[in-house]
Amino acid sequence: MPTENSSLKDEPLSSHRPLIADEEREYLMVVAYLFLQHGKWEKALTLYEALDRIVPGDLQVLKGLVVSGFHTGRLDQTLKQVEQWENAATSREEKTMARMMRARILWRLGHHEAARATWSPREEENAP
Repeated sequence: MPTENSSLKDEPLSSHRPLIADEEREYLMVVAYLFLQHGKWEKALTLYEALDRIVPGDLQVLKGLVVSGFHTGRLDQTLKQVEQWENAATSREEKTMARMMRARILWRLGHHEAARATWSPREEENAP
């Protein structure tokens, strides 16, 4: 705890309370997802950007950032985020969804050959 002569910035980060409670974070995730599902892209993006500051690297937040960023036309930023999504993905299905979004972003940016190469089947996906 801070003493009279110290401040919060002097304390280790791990000793600070989380920015928001888990229940509040979950509530924001649900609201952001609902905005996403109802095509409220800007509102969804705003919430996902806030959530990314609270829980950086969270897979669900990354997916929300990519989808809402794609639909709002923030393609350059979204291309970086889809790479984070693909790297954070733990399942084959998640990696495939991230690659599909990467291909869509590249296509929309006019990089058609790169989009085709991104979406072409990979050897590891054909392995048993």
